[in-house]
Amino acid sequence: MPFFVVPKKCSFSIYIVMPVNSDYKVSVIVPVYNVEQYLSDCLESICRQTLKGIEIIVVNDGSTDNSLSIIKVVFNKKYSNIKLINKKNGGLSSARNAGIDMAVGEYLFFVDSDDFIDLDNIGKNVC
Repeated sequence: MPFFVVPKKCSFSIYIVMPVNSDYKVSVIVPVYNVEQYLSDCLESICRQTLKGIEIIVVNDGSTDNSLSIIKVVFNKKYSNIKLINKKNGGLSSARNAGIDMAVGEYLFFVDSDDFIDLDNIGKNVC
């Protein structure tokens, strides 16, 4: 089974490597920067979606709070469809672009890390 390989020229590191699954219908990209107080609610709302077959790409954009720990300790252990990209701070667009580069889903869906979504939000928007 193939795995993601990060080109040497990339300016970010991937902590979580998961198998490439071309069956993902949706890639959800969540840029994260210093949102520890909102992050758990945000990620839980994505992980509990009624639509299955989604990959969740969380891009830590150089957070200086506990955001990275929350992602690694809480969510990586509970869910196998989460990819974590950890990079130097480059801003929202840079974080989204890093997520897009790793996405394998047929559709892209962006969620801000200080928001949460309804349980059927992605399914309603994609199907």
